[in-house]
Amino acid sequence: MPLSRFRPAVDAIPESGGQCEEAPEYATGGLRGVRLRVTGVPAGIRSVDVAIDSSRAVRRYFEIRNDGQGSETIISIDSRPGAERLVRPGAPLASAFNGTPLGNEVTDGSPGGVLRAPSLGPPTAVAARLLHQCAAWLDPWGLIARLPDS
Repeated sequence: MPLSRFRPAVDAIPESGGQCEEAPEYATGGLRGVRLRVTGVPAGIRSVDVAIDSSRAVRRYFEIRNDGQGSETIISIDSRPGAERLVRPGAPLASAFNGTPLGNEVTDGSPGGVLRAPSLGPPTAVAARLLHQCAAWLDPWGLIARLPDS
């Protein structure tokens, strides 16, 4: 399915009220990663991972939306330099997937195209909000930096 026609099967739960944490699995390769987990009411889960490099450019974006009723939307973007050498030949570096009880849909595109896809959020705007909301987790000292000196 073309990216321009793809629509998420699961609406995004708003980021407000989510829990931030460090995403240490992105530390390899010099990235700093954060994860925001949000639980919806009455059901549903949203988890968004964003990893940036030293220039604060978004290099990894991974989002899972689950409605708690059997449907999910997954958005995955890898824009690290040389990332095409890290995946199997022909595998997309950026994709979106809907899994529902009625079937699956998938789309892919360039990392930049998927990052800016309006129908997906767009991920650039979601990443900017998450990086602002979870800024303390990107500091090398994390939340410890906020504690008073003893």
